[in-house]
Amino acid sequence: MQKDAYTKKARQIIAHARTQAESLGHSFIGTEHLILSMLSDGSNVGAALLRTHRVPLNRFQQAVRSEVGSAEPSVLTESAVTPALRRILLKAEKQRPSGAVISSEVLLRTVLEDEQCGAAMLLRGMGVSLHTLRGACGQELPDDAGEIPLFDRKACPMLAQYAHHLTDPAAAEQFDPLIGRESEIRRTMQILLRRNKNNPVLIGQAGVGKTAIVEGIAQRILHGDVPESMRGRVILSVDLTAMLAGAKYRGDFEERLKACMDEAVSHPEILLFIDELHMIAGTGAAEGAIDAANILKPRLARGELQIIGATTVSEYRKQIEKDAALARRFQPVKVAEPTASDAAEILCGLRRRYEDFHHVEIGTDAIRAAVDYSVRYLHDRA
Repeated sequence: MQKDAYTKKARQIIAHARTQAESLGHSFIGTEHLILSMLSDGSNVGAALLRTHRVPLNRFQQAVRSEVGSAEPSVLTESAVTPALRRILLKAEKQRPSGAVISSEVLLRTVLEDEQCGAAMLLRGMGVSLHTLRGACGQELPDDAGEIPLFDRKACPMLAQYAHHLTDPAAAEQFDPLIGRESEIRRTMQILLRRNKNNPVLIGQAGVGKTAIVEGIAQRILHGDVPESMRGRVILSVDLTAMLAGAKYRGDFEERLKACMDEAVSHPEILLFIDELHMIAGTGAAEGAIDAANILKPRLARGELQIIGATTVSEYRKQIEKDAALARRFQPVKVAEPTASDAAEILCGLRRRYEDFHHVEIGTDAIRAAVDYSVRYLHDRA
């Protein structure tokens, strides 16, 4: 492969195709993994084109699993690249005009031109017209292809001060990719799309990945891999401790929280995330002031506000469940600890990030040993 013939993003997509193959336990690196890598990255033209033709990451991933299967994560070398993928890369390099570089869009078009390769056959099996998608390469993308949610900080000064924007592209780049958790994401999305009782609360032991699920939803919104009505939604993580800090007098906390809620109500695209949701019960209730829960309940009852919460099982039972009116406003989504095989798959998917950070190579045996020893000796940690 001529590395200087590709854009930086295209090189990353090709390199991460190997990671996709390894995480699925496949013995080869093919065009299927190239498309998976493209969709997993999300922030490239090729992925946007696929999404506009109803090919989001989770749908294509399911097609690969059902067609090729999956196994224990493995380690692959360059020799595992299939002849079809080599042929496509060579064709893209030969056909590029002098001085031009190969982008994700060119990679996608070259895959679609080889109708007998694995990825093209999978797409055809999903009902995608290869001719139509090929024709879309090079055309201007629709406005809603991976629409970036906009948060007007000037219009919402209190939320800008006391909340973090999770659907900001710069912030989302720092999140680790979410691997697995499809059922939890699907359940959370179903609740969010309801007309009423549309406030999910993620319940699970500390460290199982509740916040990671919300970050994963934020990434999917950015990539356009969500239902139509979820596109353009803005997820803001509310920092209750920052809101409470410095509130010396009675009513200070109430005023801050109400101002934040007013801003969220006036901007329906805003979706609030409250980690440690149990903190709203009793927070700010010093010297007879109203606590956060009683400020939120009327707005949640009227459907003016949408909140995603996260808390542990014990705190949910102790603080939320005992307040029947508050518990009715939230729909529980149970988040279980990953199984040993799920944990190994997650670590294999994140392997490259840890290798790049620590400047080491991590073998599959080391990952399996880490998971086995954790199961054996660390019973009190998620």
